[in-house]
Amino acid sequence: SVTSQQISAEAILTRTAHALGGLEKLRQIENIYTRGKIEASGLSGTVDEWQTSRGQHKQIVDLGAVYKQTTIFDGTRGWLIDRNNQVSELAGVSLEKEILANYLATFSYLFADRMPGTVTASGEDPTGKYYLLRIKPKDGAEATYAIEKAGFLPFSMATASEGGTSTIYFEDWREVSGIKVPFRYRQTEPDPTNNLVVQQ
Repeated sequence: SVTSQQISAEAILTRTAHALGGLEKLRQIENIYTRGKIEASGLSGTVDEWQTSRGQHKQIVDLGAVYKQTTIFDGTRGWLIDRNNQVSELAGVSLEKEILANYLATFSYLFADRMPGTVTASGEDPTGKYYLLRIKPKDGAEATYAIEKAGFLPFSMATASEGGTSTIYFEDWREVSGIKVPFRYRQTEPDPTNNLVVQQ
C-alpha cells in the first residue's frame, strides 16, 4: 500500500485541481471580484477584492469610521492607503504575505507559467486527515497548506506570525460556474483579539 509520505506534491495538486473544478476551468478565470462581510476586533464592515490571474490585486477593508484600509499590489510591488489617504509602500512581512496571498489566489501553485514558487509535500497532519504542502512563492512568505484527504479541497493555510502561527480556514465551499469557492474565511491569530471572519 502507498503511504502518505510517498504521495508527491504533484499527485496532491492534480487531485486538488480536479476537486476545484479542473485545470481548464481554473485557467479560464482572469478576473475575480468578491464582496464580503468582515468581522474583526469586535467591529464589522465590508471587504471588497479585485484579483487578476496576472497577480494584480486590490482590497478595500472598511470597518466604518475607525478603520479603512486599501491594499494595492501590481504583481511585484504593493501599497497601503489608510483612512486618511496616507500612502505607504508594502515592505517586509506585509509584502511577503501579500505575495503569498496572490500566489494562491492566481492558482500559481497549479500553473508553472504564473507567479514563480515551489510546492513540496510535507507528509500529513497529526490527525491523519490532511496532506500538508509547503508553499513558498518567490520573495513571498512560506505557508503550510492543509489539503483534505477526503475530497482534496484546501482546508487551511498556516503562516509564521509574530508570537506564533496565523491560520486561515477555508469554509462553506460552494460551486460558482463549475468552480468550487470557499464563501467563508476564518482567520485565527496568536492574539485572539485579532481573529477575523469573512463571509461572502
